[in-house]
Amino acid sequence: MTIATPDRFRLTSELAISRILTGLWQVADMERRGTDLAPDKAADHLARYAESGFDTFDMADHYGSAEIIQWHFF
Repeated sequence: MTIATPDRFRLTSELAISRILTGLWQVADMERRGTDLAPDKAADHLARYAESGFDTFDMADHYGSAEIIQWHFF
């Protein structure tokens, strides 16, 4: 199955972002709700998503668990 990559939007001559942004607020502070987070597994899924061209993420500094995934991803 081939997934179409999203269109890009040029912000500057050196920076283009995906027109589709991915927010990770859904996983923010999961551990506070008693939900376990598998950061390695989440980072693997995120990497495959980014390899498909969906590589623009909304990462606020108060997203908690999302930041854990970010450290495993990068």
